[in-house]
Amino acid sequence: MCALPGTLVPQLEMEPVLPAAQLQAFSSINAVSVVQVYAATKTRYWNARGESGNVETDLPVGLIRDEAALQEATAGILGAHPNGAESRRLSSLADGVRHREVIDAMERVHPGLKDQLLSVHSVCWDNEPTIRGAFAWLGVGQLTQQQPLLRRPHGAIVFAGDYNSHRPGFMHGALASARRVVAEVVTREAMLMAQ
Repeated sequence: MCALPGTLVPQLEMEPVLPAAQLQAFSSINAVSVVQVYAATKTRYWNARGESGNVETDLPVGLIRDEAALQEATAGILGAHPNGAESRRLSSLADGVRHREVIDAMERVHPGLKDQLLSVHSVCWDNEPTIRGAFAWLGVGQLTQQQPLLRRPHGAIVFAGDYNSHRPGFMHGALASARRVVAEVVTREAMLMAQ
């Protein structure tokens, strides 16, 4: 089973090589650029002001949300998830510079953040060599026209991932894909054993 991001499949050495149409389908998968920046805070001071912590901003950082809203704790975590061009720009910066820029933006939305700050962490998904992007983004027609190629086994290799599911870009799509692949493998094994 190959559960690598679909964007990495064209880089794999396979023998025999993928058929041209299938290779083209994998090569056409786009991955969304996302930077995730998490600010750990001493308290959930936004709740004390009667706020949820979740804000859809008009700033380049976009959505800011309370990442630990469902957990019982005094401390909190605010997360920002810039994507697209802003993500690519932030990914090119040193961690300290990136963190300062995003915290400055988050401070505008949640005044008092800098006084509450415990630590800052970020992930630049484009820079991760085994992923090269946050999640699959299929363009017009790709789901219906290319997905059969993305799902087609190649010899003994079966492909699983969000990119070849009914919900590309989402964890439940990846899980649905994994369930489909496991069922295919079990069926294939049963047929081989019956021979």
